[in-house]
Amino acid sequence: MFLPYYLIVPILAPIMCINAETTVIVSSPVNPVKKNAVLSVLCQVKNIQKTHVVAITRHDSEGNIENLSYGKTNIINDNDDRIFLAVRQNQDGSEVYLLSIKDAESSDAGSYKCQVLQRDFSEVAVGIVDIEVHYFPSKDTYPMCTPHEHIQVNAGEKLKLNCTTEIGFPSVDITWSRSDNLATPEPRESTHDGMLYSELSLVVSAKDQGAMFVCKIASDLFPEINQLCYAGPLIVQGDWVPSTVHSERETSLATTNSGPDTDSTNTRAIKCQNCAPSRSLLYWVVATAAGIIFAAIFLIWDVVLCIKLRRMRHDKAYQPPPEDVYLEISNRGTLTAGDSVRRLYMTLEKPTGKRDYEERNFPCT
Repeated sequence: MFLPYYLIVPILAPIMCINAETTVIVSSPVNPVKKNAVLSVLCQVKNIQKTHVVAITRHDSEGNIENLSYGKTNIINDNDDRIFLAVRQNQDGSEVYLLSIKDAESSDAGSYKCQVLQRDFSEVAVGIVDIEVHYFPSKDTYPMCTPHEHIQVNAGEKLKLNCTTEIGFPSVDITWSRSDNLATPEPRESTHDGMLYSELSLVVSAKDQGAMFVCKIASDLFPEINQLCYAGPLIVQGDWVPSTVHSERETSLATTNSGPDTDSTNTRAIKCQNCAPSRSLLYWVVATAAGIIFAAIFLIWDVVLCIKLRRMRHDKAYQPPPEDVYLEISNRGTLTAGDSVRRLYMTLEKPTGKRDYEERNFPCT
């Protein structure tokens, strides 16, 4: 016995509605997204009920959760005016939620979760999409070269040049070059806290005079971007030349001479060229010696001048006494012929005021 069609449909309709499962499909129209572009999250919900609420959140690599939207119109993060939410309801009863973030930044990358929740916040359905944000380090900041100005260094010393930049996503490549197109040593790279470090070490020689070192960061994803920084130029003091140059000269000389004694003598003579003092050292020695000589000449001149001035002051202060200034010492009694008279003559008057006297005897006539 079969029931009529008009009786079966009303009976089965409630059962079919109860068994309908709510599903969520999450996608991103553009993934990965370049920095400063629009990041979009598309959330399609089927068989949504009136008691259901759709929430969109972002989970970063460190486990932090950021609530972006709840419901159809509520934007939770009101401080970020880059976020927009649009909701559309289709004829089949499904709903589409489009979350857009303009001017995407590297911090916007992460896992975006679209959840269908009950009023008690229990989860009914969920969908997740991982979105990457590709970015190149800021052109206003990176790369940074140190030291970046004129570098004074002695020939034969070891010099270290550093280039620092953000890693970027995907990671950028660092390359070193020279303004004179000579080869550079292999740099040493390391990463720490999202930064990429490149260190270039070299032993400076006279051929590096005026050299400028260039650090460039580039990425295959951003072929139109090349950012540079400069270290130098080098100001090399001295004329040291790498030992490889001397070894080549030693080898060529050894092949043209015969006999072990001759070869060893020539080798020692060539090596001694590297032992000669540099021009800068000779200039320093000559300048120091000349300074000492001039200082000694001026010192002697000052001493002679001081002695002359003291003599002039002494001669000006000294005034010899007149010849006829004397003090007569009287004798007791009456003087007769044959007696002598004693007189004290002033012979010297010192600048201090003291006077020297000389006693003289004169016959009495």
